[in-house]
Amino acid sequence: MKIKKLIVTLSVATILLSSCSNDESIDTLPLINSELSSPNQENEKITIHIVETDDIVEVNSIEEAVYFIENKYSDKVWANSTLEKIQLLKNELDYSKNLNLEDPTIEEEYAKHIKSKYSKSKISTSGILWDNSSLTGFLSVTTVPFNLKSSKVNRASAWQCITPGAVILCDKKWFRGKKVIVVGLPILSVQLGGAYYNFDNQTDSFF
Repeated sequence: MKIKKLIVTLSVATILLSSCSNDESIDTLPLINSELSSPNQENEKITIHIVETDDIVEVNSIEEAVYFIENKYSDKVWANSTLEKIQLLKNELDYSKNLNLEDPTIEEEYAKHIKSKYSKSKISTSGILWDNSSLTGFLSVTTVPFNLKSSKVNRASAWQCITPGAVILCDKKWFRGKKVIVVGLPILSVQLGGAYYNFDNQTDSFF
C-alpha cells in the first residue's frame, strides 16, 4: 500500500491539508484563537514528521504544534508523551530566553540544570541519532535533552526510535533555532534529508 504524504501548513486562521500523492481539493479547518498562536521566539518554522503515517507538517509556533497533535493524533500511543515533551520544551525556552548562554559560566550552570532536571524524566523518548541514513555511524542517544558534542554537530542524517514518542531536533545549541519534531514508534527510523523537508546535517541539539 502506498503511504500518503501530507504537507500541512498551519496559520492563525486555518489548517490546510493537502495530499502530495494526488490532486484532491484542499480541506480547511478552523484553527485556534490568534492569542494562543504566538510565533516561537526565534520566528522559525517548526516541522513535524509523523513517521508512523509519514505525515509531514509545518507550523508557525509551538502552540500550533500542540493543537495539531491534540486534534489529529490524540488516540495514538505516543500522543501524551509527545505533547508533554513539547510543553517542556516551551517551558525551557521561556526559562532560558534571558540567559546569556555565550557566557561559559552561565552555560555551565545551565548544563547542570538540564542534566539534573531531565536525567530521570519519565517522558524521555529513547532513540539514536546516526551519522548516515543507512543507520551507521553512531552519534548519540536522545534520552536526555542536550547539545551534541562539537565533533558531532551538523552530522546527523537519521534518527531511529526505540520507545514510542518524539525527539525535537534543533539547528542551534540549547534547543534554539529551526526545529523538527520527529514522532516515531519502536524500530521505525527516519532519514532527515528528503524531498519534503531537509534537516540533514543540521542538528546541533536535541530535546
